[in-house]
Amino acid sequence: SAKQQFSEVVRLAEREPQTILRHNKEVAVLLSARDFAEFRAWQREHAPAASDDPPNGDFLRGMAEIRQMLMDADPNYDGIELPPRVDRPNAMIEMLEQEFPYGEDEHGMPRTRPAGSEQDAVSGN
Repeated sequence: SAKQQFSEVVRLAEREPQTILRHNKEVAVLLSARDFAEFRAWQREHAPAASDDPPNGDFLRGMAEIRQMLMDADPNYDGIELPPRVDRPNAMIEMLEQEFPYGEDEHGMPRTRPAGSEQDAVSGN
């Protein structure tokens, strides 16, 4: 195992990256200090700084450009026109209405009998 042969794994990592497995799945890679330094230099050169570009920056800039083009084409543009919402059947609500046709009580719990027909648990009426 890597724990028992750690020195050997480190020695091998000086020549090439060593993949660490757990239950036959890759979980880590041991790199030489030189390889890691090269990776960090590459990362600094190619990866934008976090403050320069948020994760969705390109997408948001693209959407802003499209919106501006639409506004330039039509000065009265105020957004995408959406048709009014039309409620559609909801299978969960339909199932609950069938199972509990008497609505809810004052506590929001489903009624099992029509309102007014429930017995008073304290008086037994």
